[in-house]
Amino acid sequence: MKKVLVKVLVTSAVMISILIAAVVFLPKGKTSNKETNELDLLTESADKQGINKGGSKHVSIGKDETIMQFSHGNVKDIYNVKKSKAIAKRIDKLKKQARYTFDNPLLIWNAYGTNKLSLYYYFRAEESTYVTYTIQVADSKIPDFTRTLNTHTDGNLTRVHEYLLTGFVPGYQNYLVLRQYNGKGKLVKKQYFDFYVDKLRDGVKTKIGYEDGKSTASISNGLFAVCGYHAGEKNIPKAIPLYDNSGIVRSVIPIENYRTDRLEILSNSMIYSVSNQAFAQVSSLGQVMNVYSLGRYRLHHDFVYNDYGQLWCLATKKNAQSICDYVISVDVKDGKVQKLVDFGELFPKVKKQAAKANKARPLNWINLNSIVRIESSDIIVSSRELSSIIRINHVTSGYPKIGYIISDSSIWKKTNNKKYLLLKGAYLNEKWYNLDSGTEKLGKGIHNFSCQLGQNSVSLEQGAGLSEGQYYLTMLNNNYAYSTMVPGMKWSKFTNAGSKHRAASNSSYYEYLVDEKAGYFGLKRSYELPYTAQGGNVFWNGTNTIANSMGEKVFGEYDSTGKLIREFSLKAYRVYKYDMKKIWYY
Repeated sequence: MKKVLVKVLVTSAVMISILIAAVVFLPKGKTSNKETNELDLLTESADKQGINKGGSKHVSIGKDETIMQFSHGNVKDIYNVKKSKAIAKRIDKLKKQARYTFDNPLLIWNAYGTNKLSLYYYFRAEESTYVTYTIQVADSKIPDFTRTLNTHTDGNLTRVHEYLLTGFVPGYQNYLVLRQYNGKGKLVKKQYFDFYVDKLRDGVKTKIGYEDGKSTASISNGLFAVCGYHAGEKNIPKAIPLYDNSGIVRSVIPIENYRTDRLEILSNSMIYSVSNQAFAQVSSLGQVMNVYSLGRYRLHHDFVYNDYGQLWCLATKKNAQSICDYVISVDVKDGKVQKLVDFGELFPKVKKQAAKANKARPLNWINLNSIVRIESSDIIVSSRELSSIIRINHVTSGYPKIGYIISDSSIWKKTNNKKYLLLKGAYLNEKWYNLDSGTEKLGKGIHNFSCQLGQNSVSLEQGAGLSEGQYYLTMLNNNYAYSTMVPGMKWSKFTNAGSKHRAASNSSYYEYLVDEKAGYFGLKRSYELPYTAQGGNVFWNGTNTIANSMGEKVFGEYDSTGKLIREFSLKAYRVYKYDMKKIWYY
């Protein structure tokens, strides 16, 4: 009996030790082992995954042809559908020339030229399996990079394995371990490779600095997509870098010029702008499937996929006297471009007043900077120059109509559009209180607020428990009160805002409750962010909020209470975070 008791006590002690170790080494918050491994966080050296470097197969990129490398030419050549299709045919031919297995796979570095830190990986298995991989380098400040590859099949099991591996670190010997699992989750085989990856030559930083905030919440899974790298500076890299949670670059997507304001990730492909006149649709393997020209328009700021086979884009009409005042559609099947909204036609008096007040040509009188789809044929756009959020209905009908305007009412005082203004209110106990009427006293729980000023990146969020016609709008309130496009406007009345000659103490995350049925909007939640007069964005990735300040050259991840989890040092126009699980990972 004593022996049994001793065994039980020993077993319990071991289990407790394991539990304590797990708690010590887990990142902030509760996560599963898989999630923890994919968070790309630095851990204690003893907790770092051991890779069998002694048993690793040493190979080279493009030299001994263990890892093949193709020549791609310039960026225009890369985003050429015919040339990309020719590469696909070349790869298909290679696949037929040998029997590629897990032990002897087909490896091609950056096969299509669309991802500078990627490895095309192909083999056929005897049974249905899935694959995970880890990349490690000999640097204590660079974490392991571990992911499960997406087969794009039910159950993520397949016999034909074809992927794009991302996450390699430039300027280092990269140690790669691949693991093959069967349908029961049992490890079937392991394979080790190591090879040197050249340093980047496009100006993109391999490492960016960071500092942890006061939040105890866990940072979310994903890669930070930097859109508009070092925006506004000279000789900026023409690329979209993706950084991990430790500030290490894991992917670099080349572009021709301008920037993309987001990545639209569809099933097994993604769409992004490669210039101010074209979009590309790129497969999960990196092949350029389609390139869409904007014809007589130029992209200016944002775009969104409408879930019905079209891109809706903010644009400027070529050779026009004004800019940033069109919305167009691009059909992803045939590439057809159509005008949806000419804001000069919707707001002729506002445009005319701006033109009289400012003789600049071209005239940037409205400066649309973000777009979101609401319902099937309506949009919500953000106007920086008018510090306004505007809903436009029936954009696909050929007869778009103004739905509403959210703004400080004084900005629209001298126009004929005041009737479209939603009332600024406070929502308490399912009742709205008018904050602009001056007739209602602010009671307990009712607080006034300043409307957004010079805002960016408006997004639509649905929420539980909302009534019909209610929803949330989130945004970066830049808190910048100045524009020459509103004649007679006394911007100085916004005493806590920044202006042309002074900076504000902060910008803010804003979340409005919009109640179209009641005709009100109110501030549900806000918190301070680093100040930026122009640019920047906020983005909720399903777990936390990513906030970017172009002015302060930082971006960070914040928890649901507005506390900072981690902040990175880098100037960017906008920053998003994607887990890439619809395209590369599972």
